[in-house]
Amino acid sequence: MNVYIALVGMMMVILQGVLAYADGYFTRAQLWRCHGEEKASRGYVFLEHGGMWFDFLILSPLVAHIVGCYELAYDSWMSIILLTVCILFSYKLGTGYTAVSLKTPEAHAHDGHTTVAGYIHGMYAILAMWVLVLFYLTPTQPQVSKADLIVTSILLTPFFFAGAAKWNRRWFKNFRNDKPAQIQTAVGPVVVWIVALVKMAL
Repeated sequence: MNVYIALVGMMMVILQGVLAYADGYFTRAQLWRCHGEEKASRGYVFLEHGGMWFDFLILSPLVAHIVGCYELAYDSWMSIILLTVCILFSYKLGTGYTAVSLKTPEAHAHDGHTTVAGYIHGMYAILAMWVLVLFYLTPTQPQVSKADLIVTSILLTPFFFAGAAKWNRRWFKNFRNDKPAQIQTAVGPVVVWIVALVKMAL
């Protein structure tokens, strides 16, 4: 494992928390106190964001393990194309969250604007996604082991739910009506495992 990469990833998550605190979106009590009952009744805070816990505890060490164990083709033409795709995908998701933030304010976007914490999260997402895509879709030195493919896919399986989830009773109650979150939760793991199985078969 590349300890420095793990620490950088974790620090990016901590920085988001610090910025969310400065913005009044770190805890539910703070949101209520700083922005009032109306926003607190509709919004979610940093500590409720399942993706932040996953990024800190699992994704940062996982990316650090991949970078430390494998030489990825960062400067290949395919890598540049995949990085561009990751940037565009992150931008598309970000604009979607920003639009939704008019109705449901969060630490990363509220009042129709992406917060500084949101931009840090976008940068984190692009870099982590790029490493994972390179891991799954491009040749590495040494060749990716089947054990690492399986373990990585197992760890990523709950990511798609965690990334959408807010650890709040209201969110879980509304999950049945949240089509984007349902699609992300269902489709994400299927794609990961299909790619992993194809890579293991080649």
